[in-house]
Amino acid sequence: MFHTKVREFNRRPGVRIGVVVLGALCALAILAASASAATTLHFYDKSLSNTFTDPSGQPIGNVNTPPPPGSAVDITEIGYAGNSKHHATAPTASIHLACVVTTAPQAVCFGQVAIGGSMLLANQFTVSLASGNPFSTVKINGGIGKFAHAHGTIHSTSAGKNNSNVTITYST
Repeated sequence: MFHTKVREFNRRPGVRIGVVVLGALCALAILAASASAATTLHFYDKSLSNTFTDPSGQPIGNVNTPPPPGSAVDITEIGYAGNSKHHATAPTASIHLACVVTTAPQAVCFGQVAIGGSMLLANQFTVSLASGNPFSTVKINGGIGKFAHAHGTIHSTSAGKNNSNVTITYST
């Protein structure tokens, strides 16, 4: 009888430890799944401004010569939830891209997408301004607010004159 009680006594802590370890592993699995779950957003972006200036700040028109190093591109847009065929009537996002030409046509860019008091960031990515759509795929590498530590991609396709359909896929 004494041995039975000792076995039961020893088995219970083992079971408790097993349950605690199993619970901890489940919690980690849930956290990992929620951390890796991607969110996808769709926007119809309308261009507000698009400026291209030389290093002295003078506008660059349509020229056939490559822009000198230090030339800058500055783009602002507003985003409407949806796409060019069906979208919200009020904007829910604002977009800013700023690029500096390093060696034409290459430029280093920084992008911000502000949504509801938070911001997705695409910091220090390189594009070729000679490309038909240099911003077709941009990597997200940070964020602020609910987008803190975000990573993912922004894909854009042309949707008429200076406008685009944008798909943002990110995880935090």
